[in-house]
Amino acid sequence: MWPVVAKHSAEQPFIFQDDNAPAHSSKFTRDWKTENAIPGMTWPVQSPDLNIIENAWCIIKLKLQSDVAMIKMHADLIDSVCRLWISLPVGYIRNLYASIPCRLRSVIIAKGYPTKY
Repeated sequence: MWPVVAKHSAEQPFIFQDDNAPAHSSKFTRDWKTENAIPGMTWPVQSPDLNIIENAWCIIKLKLQSDVAMIKMHADLIDSVCRLWISLPVGYIRNLYASIPCRLRSVIIAKGYPTKY
């Protein structure tokens, strides 16, 4: 995480959002974020309807299936995922961000139950 923040947000304030997965909420991770002054936000546990990254990962996973024959080692997998991540259209990412208010309203209306997202 830190190299990306340093490269893209070094001079800008940011808020780190995670999905409350056990690895993200462990004491070690919480302490590290506190020691490094990583600002975070309160976020519901297991909330895929609100986590726009899930949409991007779905596309990457689908495209990755066509690369399976070329992936022989761990490094090949990392290269493929990075290539696919970079190839996501900027407009797609912007649309995901723009969908957040609608997602929030949908989750509130559904009282936390699954939504169309």
